[in-house]
Amino acid sequence: MGAAGTIEHLPKPVLASIVVVAMKDLYIQIFTCSALRNKNFVDYLIFATTFTSVIVLNVNFGLIIGVVFELLTVVLRSQWADSTLLGRIRGTNHFRRLGLYETAFDIPGIKVFRFDSPLYFANSELFVGRIHEACGLNPLIGLMNKRF
Repeated sequence: MGAAGTIEHLPKPVLASIVVVAMKDLYIQIFTCSALRNKNFVDYLIFATTFTSVIVLNVNFGLIIGVVFELLTVVLRSQWADSTLLGRIRGTNHFRRLGLYETAFDIPGIKVFRFDSPLYFANSELFVGRIHEACGLNPLIGLMNKRF
């Protein structure tokens, strides 16, 4: 806003070249989106949706659509998160999914639980339920049976 008076008298092609140079990183991202598609497909969909809506509609509506789509994917990913119990691979310090790896074994008295989603208020009940389900215990039932 402070530079408006300075660039007011520049010809439009000069201003356009300033915008193009400022957006060169965005243009490079377009060519590297195949690597993003292979690495994380959901992030690729967010980028493609936002980019397409900015090009087809305009910048304001495109960014709004991109933010709404991003929020939708965050909520959906957190509500249907994968979780599993992990076991230690014999002879190493690596932990892998029990049942998927034959060499993974359960450590007696210890449960290693992996929840593949950010933990926040919207999926906290899902997290607690998955722990109870995976470990086979429910502390609420234990408290109800306990005599004070």
